Amino acid sequence: GWARGLTGMRRTVALRMAESAALVAPVTLQRDLDVTDLTAWATRRPPQAPGGVLDALLALVARALVRHPDLNAHLLDTGIVEHDAVHLGYAVDGARGLVVPVVRDAAGLPVDELAERRRALVTAARAGKLGPDDQDGATFTVTNLGPLGIDHFSPIVNLPQVAILGLGAFRSTLDVGDDDTPVVRRKVGVSLTFDHRAVDGAPAARFLDRLARTAADPFELLA
Repeated sequence: GWARGLTGMRRTVALRMAESAALVAPVTLQRDLDVTDLTAWATRRPPQAPGGVLDALLALVARALVRHPDLNAHLLDTGIVEHDAVHLGYAVDGARGLVVPVVRDAAGLPVDELAERRRALVTAARAGKLGPDDQDGATFTVTNLGPLGIDHFSPIVNLPQVAILGLGAFRSTLDVGDDDTPVVRRKVGVSLTFDHRAVDGAPAARFLDRLARTAADPFELLA
């Protein structure tokens, strides 16, 4: 065997995860979102449009957080600070390990602009070119393991944030329609981990319920 020391970014990640494990009272809620109409919205757009179904879902997450500020918050020694602006962290497997660049003021961005900012940050992260300002100030984080085939998992809260949302794989399922006929639906599993010191289960569940309802009928909110 061989030993690999904890240095650089790996050491930073290890310390942050250990701090979260020691302090946070984590609870994870899991739900499948029906994104059939959200997928249809994304596929009907012009071919040159940068935003796809993932960025449309991130836009809905940011907009839902405006209505649920108890999840768009920091837990500090002085108390809970709820934020008006949504600065959305997006976890990336970067050149030197896990990094979380931040899309600022995400709730007010059109899908295309959110997509352009996110993709630029992901490109910089994978090239090891993120600056400190690109990673500071997130009020809520999304981590996406869907491309690796994961449906649900239990993400770790990134302190001092009080919640994090894990995205799973987008999958087609065969459901029974209103007239008892088979119908193909597009779904994605989401996993919301929240710090029970700051947030209770019912408010967290209501956030997921709002996200599910807007994902199933996204047209007005994303117009």
